[in-house]
Amino acid sequence: MGVNVFYRINQNAQYQTNSNLLHQQLTITDEIENVPAAAWKGLNYNFPSGGKLDITVNVVNGNPIDIFLASADSLDAMNKGDWQSVKTYNNFNATKARTYHRTQFMGPGNYYLVLRDTSLGVLSARASDVSVKTILTPP
Repeated sequence: MGVNVFYRINQNAQYQTNSNLLHQQLTITDEIENVPAAAWKGLNYNFPSGGKLDITVNVVNGNPIDIFLASADSLDAMNKGDWQSVKTYNNFNATKARTYHRTQFMGPGNYYLVLRDTSLGVLSARASDVSVKTILTPP
């Protein structure tokens, strides 16, 4: 009987700890990405639950870039270069940016953070090194 009581107390303590962890900030991305001129890179995020999404992007060296958050169902259009058909979240859009910071509550789902260098590379840098930090804070 003593073992069952201990198990229940331990189980409750573990539940409270896990519950507290669910409301902590989660660093999703904190890295440098290399984006070639006239190319794009998509970072895929799958959030099982929503939360406050905080994205900071800085071009460390290279060309200014376009940055946007797209729905996962836009991947096919992005791969085809059909940028007019890409569904984006307007609050996360930026054009020719060197520094970028956006915060907004997002629901659960699958998203792509797109880093796109539209430079031709002839009169600009061949590639850009881009610092990306993404944090999700569950509600």
